[in-house]
Amino acid sequence: MLARKGWLLIVLLAAGARFAPAAALDEIYPVEWRNVPFKQAVEELAGQYSLPVLFDASVTPEIAQAPVRLFARHLTGRQALKWLARWGGVEAVFVDGSLLIARPERLPRIWQKEVAASVGSQPAPQAPWLAIRDRLADLEWVDAPLSLVARDVSTRFGIDLIIHPEVLKAEHLINLQQTGITLGQLCDSLASQLEAGVDLADGALWVRPRGDHAATQPGTQPAGSTTRSAALRNPPASDGFPQVSLEALLARQVVIDPPVPDWATFAKRLTAGSRIDVKLQVAAGARPPDWVARGTVREILEAANLLGRLDYQIEPAGVGNGPVLLIKVR
Repeated sequence: MLARKGWLLIVLLAAGARFAPAAALDEIYPVEWRNVPFKQAVEELAGQYSLPVLFDASVTPEIAQAPVRLFARHLTGRQALKWLARWGGVEAVFVDGSLLIARPERLPRIWQKEVAASVGSQPAPQAPWLAIRDRLADLEWVDAPLSLVARDVSTRFGIDLIIHPEVLKAEHLINLQQTGITLGQLCDSLASQLEAGVDLADGALWVRPRGDHAATQPGTQPAGSTTRSAALRNPPASDGFPQVSLEALLARQVVIDPPVPDWATFAKRLTAGSRIDVKLQVAAGARPPDWVARGTVREILEAANLLGRLDYQIEPAGVGNGPVLLIKVR
């Protein structure tokens, strides 16, 4: 088990999966959307790479139809997809040869995007920021709209400025006239005039509402995602099964490597040594679990669910009045 800054590692890879060509995704791909519906923008950009898109249920119709206003000249295709998702309040994950779009809290922890929240007006003093903060340019902005500011920053400093939709809504006009201003000084000025914070992530500067960590990792808990979590945390007291035992199972670390031959073995591997019964339903023609995994039982089940491989739930009545783990393989 590996850990980095509190993030647990979970690996879920399909054997023989179709991956988007990495070389193409990592080439510069300028983008511009002007009030294009979010889902349309994602599908059009992913289509440039023949990349299948999986929209999680947490991507509501409101998110799907939200108009996108985003301009960038220096992002790779991979970064552009990530920023498009983040601008829409969700996250993009490349896995199993597909692009998964979901609310951040719906993703297993290793997939959740880690963006350090700034405490001041500039990004955290890490190597990528230190390498560019002293870039110089001459600026002359008098009541300049943010659309012009973003284009000028991209042209003059060689890095894209992506502005959170909540900041855009305020329709600020920027005033800044200075010869030989550094990128660091510019960030200070923008943060002051916009009352915003600035982060550096995925090759771009992110201007977001100050002090709002949810704006750094957008999204609130979707209504549909609380039901299963509540059921997992709080089984009925009358089922005769101690809640701590269920939690212990879901938090149990499991390694599946090499891949197991069938779904029955997969289910046994997850629940070995526990008091939980398993009910397994495998759809006709379903592929075997041809991947390796490392993480908690909950993380592995959630990852497989988000990849469209299975559905699962806890049922309260089983042998010995304990809960039953129902796994429906697609």
